[in-house]
Amino acid sequence: MDSYNYSSIFRETERRAEYMISRYQIIICALLLFGAVLFYETMAQVDGYTPGVDYPIYNSVPFGLAFTCGGKLPGYYADPEARCQVWHWCLPNGRQFSFLCPNGTVFSQTTRVCDWWFKVDCNDSPRLYGNNDELYRDVNGNKI
Repeated sequence: MDSYNYSSIFRETERRAEYMISRYQIIICALLLFGAVLFYETMAQVDGYTPGVDYPIYNSVPFGLAFTCGGKLPGYYADPEARCQVWHWCLPNGRQFSFLCPNGTVFSQTTRVCDWWFKVDCNDSPRLYGNNDELYRDVNGNKI
């Protein structure tokens, strides 16, 4: 009789565990589906704007951009020629490395990170190149 009770209890516990697991699987699937829909809506074109027309959608850094690091402080620079989806890292020795922001984003010269295209005024970037001077100052504003 004792073995019957234990196996009965075990089966009931197993059944409840399977029910809980299947319930959690449904919840997780629903959350993943909701996340995917939310992601798609975020990445989809904003009403009235067309990718590649209203904002850049390069899949690699375009060849032949005119930007050079000559005469510039070491730092990070948005490239208006590539509609700021490309940014350049200028080293103290003048060497240049170029990078591409993910589609839907462009380089913000103000924050020096890729941000949503509609939050950045690319045409203003060259005027803000001097922001790189902040990279070479201590917390008190003294040049280092």
